[in-house]
Amino acid sequence: MKHHFFIILFFFFSIHVFGQEKHTSFEEVNSLYPNNTFITQQTIQWGKFTVPENWENPQGKKIQLAVAKLKNTSNTANAEAIVIVEGGPGASAVEGIWWWLENPLRKNFDIILVDARGTGFSEPRLCPDLGKEFFKILAKNQTANEDEQQKVAAALQCQRNLITNNIDINNYHSMATAKDLHALKNHFQYAQWNVYGVSYGTYVVQEYAKHFPADVRALILDSPIAEIDNYYTKNTSNYIQSLDKLFSICENNPECKTEYPNLEATYYATIEKLKQNPITVKVDKNVIESGEFTYNAEDFKVAIHQALYQYKLIEVLPMLIYQFHDGNEAALSALVAAFSGALSLDYGAYYCSTCAETIPNNSLEAYTQDVSKQTSLNEGLSFYRSDFLVCQQWNQGRQLMQKSLDTIPKQINVPILLFSGGFDPITPSTNAEKLVKKLPNAQWIEAKAFGHAAGFSPIGFQTTNTFLQNPTAELNNEFDQLKVSFVKGVHINGGVVNMGNSLQNLDMVFLLPLVIALVVILLAIFAYILSFRKKEKSHKLYTILKILLLISSVLAIIIIAGFIIAIQDISTQNFYVLVFGLPEKYAYLFSFILPFICCIAITTIIFFAGIRNMKDRSITFTVLFSNILLAIYLFHWGFI
Repeated sequence: MKHHFFIILFFFFSIHVFGQEKHTSFEEVNSLYPNNTFITQQTIQWGKFTVPENWENPQGKKIQLAVAKLKNTSNTANAEAIVIVEGGPGASAVEGIWWWLENPLRKNFDIILVDARGTGFSEPRLCPDLGKEFFKILAKNQTANEDEQQKVAAALQCQRNLITNNIDINNYHSMATAKDLHALKNHFQYAQWNVYGVSYGTYVVQEYAKHFPADVRALILDSPIAEIDNYYTKNTSNYIQSLDKLFSICENNPECKTEYPNLEATYYATIEKLKQNPITVKVDKNVIESGEFTYNAEDFKVAIHQALYQYKLIEVLPMLIYQFHDGNEAALSALVAAFSGALSLDYGAYYCSTCAETIPNNSLEAYTQDVSKQTSLNEGLSFYRSDFLVCQQWNQGRQLMQKSLDTIPKQINVPILLFSGGFDPITPSTNAEKLVKKLPNAQWIEAKAFGHAAGFSPIGFQTTNTFLQNPTAELNNEFDQLKVSFVKGVHINGGVVNMGNSLQNLDMVFLLPLVIALVVILLAIFAYILSFRKKEKSHKLYTILKILLLISSVLAIIIIAGFIIAIQDISTQNFYVLVFGLPEKYAYLFSFILPFICCIAITTIIFFAGIRNMKDRSITFTVLFSNILLAIYLFHWGFI
């Protein structure tokens, strides 16, 4: 009888485990970044994990999830794992692999990156180009109402395309992702793993921990959602709260107040100014096909909102607000590329999830009421209000998922680490404050100088590593040593970021003439210096020409080398500064440009005036042309 009991127990266990494995499979693939030498040299197991599109019908249609398993650098055979659950919804974990390649967490832990269904490298992707359509809408000079109507139309076209392609939009949500994670853990045969959720991913992993508590050793909730039923309704007040912190810190900092006086008033004045006179800037057609982007008041609000996400952008926010107010087209043009990154999600997946589980638990009336309380920004943010309008039509005829996150924390009993950022405008520190009161095993680390996803920083990763080594030990908040240091004293010039982008892209077709010209100029400098040291006799006009060419060549080397060194230096400190220009310590470089251009102009006149009587005309012309070519590059970048 005893043996029969164990046989029955084994039978039921087999149905659960082996039955699940029957409906999933893992296929190893080559690197998802085959052309990146650094990544291909890493010890990474790449794969496509096949799961049912509908877990309630496991025999039906299958989809594939992209997976990257970064083996621990200590080469421990049975190391613990950390699985990363990205936010959005719609963000790709695998595309964020750069955060983890040399991460200190990787020393002792395997890092598992999995693209949630419908996102990143997973298949199918759900409307990956919808963000680009939204960006085109934002680029237009039109009213917030027109933006909203066009955004709704684009989103509904996405939905129609998904349905036409036989994609069941009802199966792309957090609960399905939780089941995917459970199946993946079983495939890798981890008894438990540590689960890192960021932003909207914190909601997903709370769902996961609720339904599969035995899977989880510890949770990291970075920029957490506390209650799904007010996640959207308080967007405006959360944004105002972050802005008020920014204005207050600047007002109470003498240097910031001197450099950026009346910052709060300038912000609101800029909104009114852009309502009357939007700013249209020229941009690279690779960024947007039209080659133009028009900033109106709504775009300005969204740009500042997104800038509050990142620590380094927070440091330049006062300057950014002033550049908008002053209408600096060069700086605002360079900002467009960074602005486009805010719309990099897979928005098909975003709306499948948001319209299923977020918007139904919020209300447009509550959102509008929150907006009406803001005397300073009583129009709210159209960018977020439009999601209510999209989901109203997206959800027609759908059975919605009514739930509340407030009941979930009571069922999570594992050690938990919470990160929050003091400037975070979307998941403010009050979220973590609420959660830590409800979760008996939680520790809260507030990064007051940071915005969103504070855990994605050197201090954050080290804190997470300390936590996972001993999840019950009390942590020190190393973020307390960091204070906001606003960037000031910048020499504004749009050419800096354009030159920086050229150097970063390393387009040799574009840069090769520059390299050749620099080599010619360097050789000419040595040749002319040697000529003068030997006191070679030559025609007076030719001597003057050589002196001018020597001067212009030296200036050219100082300018190009100086800007390259400056760009490299500043990019290691805060590369967002380069969008605007260079700190004043490098301002002297700009003062060399006008003498350089004047010297070239005079040299050109003398050259063509005395060309008939000149020896070594071809060599002299080559040196002169090389200098002219450098001037053309400076003009192309926008220094001139």
